[in-house]
Amino acid sequence: MPPVIASRQGWLESLRGIAALQVFLLHLLGAFWLPAVTGEGPAGLATWLARSPLALLWDGESAVALFFLLSGAVLAGAFSRQLDAPGAALAARLLRLGLPGALACLLAFLIFHAFPGAHGAAAARLGASWLGDNWAADGSLASLLWEAGPGLLLGFIPGLPPLPGIASAYNGPLWTMAVELRGSVLVLLLLLARRRWPSAWGWGAAVALACLWRSEYAGFLVGALGWLAAPRLAALLPARRRGGLALGAGLAGAGLSWLALGAAPEDLASSGGWLPALSPEDLLRGFGTTLGFAAVAAAPGLRRRLETRWLAWLGRLSFPLYLVHWPMILGPGAAAFLVLEPALGAAGARLGGMGVASLLSLLLALAFRPVDAAAIRWSRRLREALAAPPPAAAACAATSRV
Repeated sequence: MPPVIASRQGWLESLRGIAALQVFLLHLLGAFWLPAVTGEGPAGLATWLARSPLALLWDGESAVALFFLLSGAVLAGAFSRQLDAPGAALAARLLRLGLPGALACLLAFLIFHAFPGAHGAAAARLGASWLGDNWAADGSLASLLWEAGPGLLLGFIPGLPPLPGIASAYNGPLWTMAVELRGSVLVLLLLLARRRWPSAWGWGAAVALACLWRSEYAGFLVGALGWLAAPRLAALLPARRRGGLALGAGLAGAGLSWLALGAAPEDLASSGGWLPALSPEDLLRGFGTTLGFAAVAAAPGLRRRLETRWLAWLGRLSFPLYLVHWPMILGPGAAAFLVLEPALGAAGARLGGMGVASLLSLLLALAFRPVDAAAIRWSRRLREALAAPPPAAAACAATSRV
């Protein structure tokens, strides 16, 4: 998920980096060491590992929930300074997300054609349904243009040609881009309502949260409301009590996320509704992630530990890694497994495929950082250009001052 530049607090970037690493590990293990993630296969160590607290290390679903919380909090800080030109703020946000996202789709399209069928052949050898069920794209230019354009705005909508769903996407994780854009609009509307109706906006926020609490957009609202309430909460909560409360919230949050991992899918079926409803499993993850984020926010010592040099580096690399890792796993990673299996056997080839996918993901993420930096610069310039008063208005303002 993309970083939003509104706060220089390094611990927020570090959390984003940790979450991006969780998503990467989920997809990497899902492709090459499936039993360690899902518990498929014979009962034993792999099944136990998939249900143990260690599985939180690759809990990518909770990581996505954390992305939305972080975006809500940091966008609230950014948009608070841009309310005089909300259209300019949204246009800049669209450019900031759209440019790297479109280029990442193009990269995935090229890798898809460079390694045709490798992921399917590797899936058949591994018995890995996740690896075989994804990257089912048709390879056409039309599908690429859809995914890199309207697909980033609308998301992967089942039944809408030419892209029927995430499994047929060239870069599946980018389904979150559309959610990010809509969540950005939601946070901006919240802040505009707060400025327009300072005594009544809270009721509107409560109604919005009541309507959206079972959707991904609740994370944006909770993050934004937490950012707005942080100064008052800090004043009400004595510093000597924050450590104990943070520890309790952190343990409770980890416990809820772990319960979601251990729950049987048939017991946590998603229900329908006028909005895409999160399953009870996802709700558990959302509550757990919120408690964990609150624990970090309330513990100054923990925040300082998150601001180490390597975690800050990981945070800066989080968005590029998120953008590029999917095609590296399903393309060259799967091809490496096929090449290595005759010599190393299945276990050695799994490790080799994971190593190749990890190394290439890291190198490509580093190479993608200039694109990320350019998107930040250009989006800032676009916002400033759109927010600037017309020359005639500026001249009139200068004349009136004289």
